[in-house]
Amino acid sequence: MQIHLTDSRDQRGKRHELAFVLTALLMALLRSTTALKVAALHRAMKRDHQQIGDETGFMAPRCVSDAQLRRILQTLDYEAYNQVNALYFGVLVGPQAAGWQAVDGKELRGTIDGIGGQKRAQNLVHIVDQQSRQSQIVAFYDGAKDAERTLVASYFDQQPCLGGSYSFDALHLTPTLLKTIHKKTGTYLVQVKANQSHLLAECAHVATHLPALYEHRQVDKGHGRVETRHTRCYRLDVISLAPRWQPSGMQTLVVVDRQRTRLKDGRNSQERAYFVSNEGAAWPAVAQAVRGHWAVETSNHVRDVLFGEDKLRCQSSVGSRSLASLLTVGLNLLNRHKAVDNLTQLREQLNHNWQQARACFAPN
Repeated sequence: MQIHLTDSRDQRGKRHELAFVLTALLMALLRSTTALKVAALHRAMKRDHQQIGDETGFMAPRCVSDAQLRRILQTLDYEAYNQVNALYFGVLVGPQAAGWQAVDGKELRGTIDGIGGQKRAQNLVHIVDQQSRQSQIVAFYDGAKDAERTLVASYFDQQPCLGGSYSFDALHLTPTLLKTIHKKTGTYLVQVKANQSHLLAECAHVATHLPALYEHRQVDKGHGRVETRHTRCYRLDVISLAPRWQPSGMQTLVVVDRQRTRLKDGRNSQERAYFVSNEGAAWPAVAQAVRGHWAVETSNHVRDVLFGEDKLRCQSSVGSRSLASLLTVGLNLLNRHKAVDNLTQLREQLNHNWQQARACFAPN
């Protein structure tokens, strides 16, 4: 499979190869310790320009200008860029990957035009491996949240077969998506909320009147609180549900009761969540996947808090999508460092250690 990343810039005044600029930009991201800003990344590129030229054999008297860098970001074929990096770095996320993967969208809030009264921003949809935290952007959209549901359904419909397991929030609880995944031998786990009120009522009835086939209790302490999670799995008879759910292969109900106690004042909170799956036997793995779905929320938190993606202002949708793609590739490379759990600490190490940063570019 060959994918070519074309350079759409005008030939006049072009002094730097696109691959060299993008490599330098990615290195600047890896070695940065500040929020994601084009100006800061450009300063880092200028600092490392000579060294990157020595490493790659590409020699240019000066680093690409800030204006030219922004022009590149605004014309980049970000879809090809994502595919090239996924192939080169061996990112095992998507339809052929094994293990549980979380699917969710993320709003790029820096693209909201507050002056024009805009309420919605550019959004990306990504798949995050629950164990490795490797991720892959599968789509971008601009508009209402319902567009995410359509894009995800289209993505899975286009896959010839599915070899993995996928977790979703309640937005994606639709008969069409579940039928597609089940038919293509994939496994799904989807939360049930009030947007499917009849199914939710049936889940509550099953949890009340039928015995659990699997139970697991876990107590965690951290972030100033103690959380107790009681997970139970039940057999769900899809024949008893509405006809539109029957092609989905739904057969397991997962019920999670969470109780949180704040250590500061002893205040308690309780909640119950329902999930459905077409997996009918591997209940411990399904129960773990409920907790593992937070991998995508963790990824969103890292993007916004550690890298400040939500505050990044960009003049064009292509520019914001290009930077989101760059950040996704950078996070994948950072998450491959299993020895360092603290990404802030790792970024500081890479900032001071060129060879360690260079080693991040080795393919799997």
